[in-house]
Amino acid sequence: MIKNLKGVQHKEIVDTLHLAFSDYAIKMVAPYDYWKIRWRLARIDYSLSFGYFFRNKLVGFVLHGIDNWDGQKSFFNMGTGVVPKHRGKRIVKQIYDYARPILKKNKVESGYLEVIQDNTKAIKAYKSVGFNIDRKINGYFGKVIQPNKEFQFKLSRVNNLKKYKDYKFHKLYWEQMNNTINAGRSEFAIYDLKKDSKLKGYVVIKKSNKQVLQFGVYNNQLDKFGDALFGHLSEIYPDYKLINIDQGEPDTIAYFKSRKFKPLIKQYWMRVNL
Repeated sequence: MIKNLKGVQHKEIVDTLHLAFSDYAIKMVAPYDYWKIRWRLARIDYSLSFGYFFRNKLVGFVLHGIDNWDGQKSFFNMGTGVVPKHRGKRIVKQIYDYARPILKKNKVESGYLEVIQDNTKAIKAYKSVGFNIDRKINGYFGKVIQPNKEFQFKLSRVNNLKKYKDYKFHKLYWEQMNNTINAGRSEFAIYDLKKDSKLKGYVVIKKSNKQVLQFGVYNNQLDKFGDALFGHLSEIYPDYKLINIDQGEPDTIAYFKSRKFKPLIKQYWMRVNL
């Protein structure tokens, strides 16, 4: 039986996720509150997320965040899982066959997800339901850099993230959007980089896992301001991480390569049209 996840207990979804990823290469077990907060930030709509139930027990699921993306109402697959005992039954395909007309009825036009590049089984499964590889996105371990003391680096009290619009030269993905940050401002720290009282850069970091969601510098001059930005950040968060850096942006990639940032994770960004 397939149905939406509205009304399903959060604990049951998390327990199913933990079991589904129990043999996964990357550890996925986390406290219930971690998933509750993360799914809220990702704008999960449980009425447009779906589960496969066997004898009234959830054994497979897809979780969808819903938002506007590139001018279209879209979903983001925040998680897909099938418990080991029920694999091999094409459950993910069955779920999407059921979900597709419902998503279209709700005016959802496209869908997206992230998948690790060497997870060939998952990529094959996603392609079977219509997803195609759209972009490559890599992550990097943050590097400790000697900060330039000519710059000031302070917490921002800004209420409107549009302040940084002209500093965003790299593509932001689903969990890096302004809407993510606005959905839980207390989860994030925003810092301004200034020189002579003029804004030269900014960075947004998630405090719980030290992931940098957004960063930018004046006129995209990373060679000029990047070391100051990440140097000051590394004083506060020496174990910070950079996620979802689009590999189709040569200037950004050149900066991280020239500074010898170490790779963290390589993923594909996949898309499906409904």
